[in-house]
Formats: sequence, C-alpha cells, structure tokens
Amino acid sequence: MLKKHEFYVSKILPLFILGLVMIFSPGRVLGQISGTVSVGSGGTYASWSAFASALTTNGHSGGVTVNVLSDLSESSIIYLKSPSTGTSSNSITISGNKKKLTSSSANAAIILDGIDYVTIKDLSIDKTYTGTNVKGIQFMNGANDNTIDNCSIVFSALTGTNTSTSTGGAYIVFSNSATAMYSSSTTYAGENNTVQNCTMSTRSGSPGPTAGVFINGSSSRYTSNPTNNTIKGNTIENFYYYGMYTTYTNGDQFVNNDISRANATSHNMSATGMACYASYTYSTNRSTKIEG
Repeated sequence: MLKKHEFYVSKILPLFILGLVMIFSPGRVLGQISGTVSVGSGGTYASWSAFASALTTNGHSGGVTVNVLSDLSESSIIYLKSPSTGTSSNSITISGNKKKLTSSSANAAIILDGIDYVTIKDLSIDKTYTGTNVKGIQFMNGANDNTIDNCSIVFSALTGTNTSTSTGGAYIVFSNSATAMYSSSTTYAGENNTVQNCTMSTRSGSPGPTAGVFINGSSSRYTSNPTNNTIKGNTIENFYYYGMYTTYTNGDQFVNNDISRANATSHNMSATGMACYASYTYSTNRSTKIEG
C-alpha cells in the first residue's frame, strides 16, 4: 500500500514535470493560430481586437487564412503582431471579402507591428475619427514582406487641415511611431512591402489628410540598406499637402498611381501642395522610381 508521500512522488510529480516541459519547451505551439479561421459574427473571433489579441499572445504556425465575415467596428488601433517568425511558408492572408472595418480610433485603423508576410486584401476601412492625425494602415518596427491589395481606405469624417509631417495623417504610413508620421529611428518601419490596387479617399469636400502615402525611412541606414517598398496601381483621390511623400529611403518605387483631388470639391488644397515629394532617396539594388 502506497503511503501518502509515495503517492505524490509516483503519481503527481511526473505530471508536474510534464506540464513544465510543455510550458517551457522551445517548440511550444499550444494555442497558436493555424489553418483557416474567421472574424466576425459567428466566426472564430467575434471582433478584430479579439483576433489581434490571440495573434499577439499565441502567435501562428503554418499558413493562416483569415476570412472576415461581417462589418465590424473598433474604437482602438488594431495591432497585428506575432511572436512567431513570419516566412513565406508561415504567412497570414486576411481576406476582407469587401466587409467594412469602421475605426473611430485616433491615428491608425490597423498597424502591422513588426510582423512579416501578411496579406490584407479586399477590405474596406472607414475612419470616422475627426482629428487631422488620422491614418489608415501603418507599417511599424520592421514590418517586412507584407502586401495590402485591393483595399479601400476612406476618411469619412475628416474636415480639418494639417501640413505637419509629424502631427498630420495619411492613408498609408511607414513610421516607427504610432502617433507621429515623421520620427527619427535607426531602423526601418518596413521593407519589401507592397501596397497595390487600393482606393484612398475622403468625404466629398474634405481638404484631405496631410499626405496620401507617407514613408519615413532612416537617416542612418538609407545609403546602404534597401527598403524596396512598392506603391503601385493605387487611386489616391484626395490629399491636402503631399500626394506621395518619401524620405531617407532606398529603392522605393511609386508606379502607375492615379493621384488627384476628385473629392476636394471646394479645391481647398494647401497653396504649396505637391503631388510627389522625395528627399534623401538612395538606390542599392534597385532604382528609386516615380513613374506613370
């Protein structure tokens, strides 16, 4: 007959050790997101924030497909980040299915925060925030090899104006600060990213955000390390100061974008507004290009 302490040693201790091994094992995959999941009414995750929280906490394994099932509203920035290493075989594809994400948060609706190999496609973003620092999608802290494809970004409540590259806003932003577009950094906000076939606009008569697309690189890296981001085939229908802005970058290309002020019916653009602004751009393994 086992004595009490012998029972604990023979029965409980092995289970305790097994639990420790599972918790601290380098290859732990418990709770990781994998396969096909959904966001929205009746889905795997009821909200964008629930999905983002699970991704941040648990990471992902293998290829992940995320289907958006319904229109959703969020009052906070959606940070997409993962402790898992993103690779071409360990990628995340978010299919928006033309559903709408209504975002009332200050600054960005979605931030790709140091995450790689994410594709967001066919998503409609409606920013209802009224401040001039309003942003659509942002790349931050080394978010690399990501794609934004065939999405719509609308600033439906923007009425104010701002020419500041620090406190202003843009539909697409590359910056390592969640609150300022232009911020000093020794690292890139993102490399090898593609934004294509998207429509960016405001409510009719709005002056538009400070910039359509804003890319802030790194003053300490741009002469030797490529960024190689590609902005192509997009329709930018409104901006107040810059249609496209790029600084301290290397090999970024802006190709075949339609830049206009179709939604600024009162023609309330800054008197010194520019369709394209480029400064301190460099070329290591491909040319910096603005064409078409």
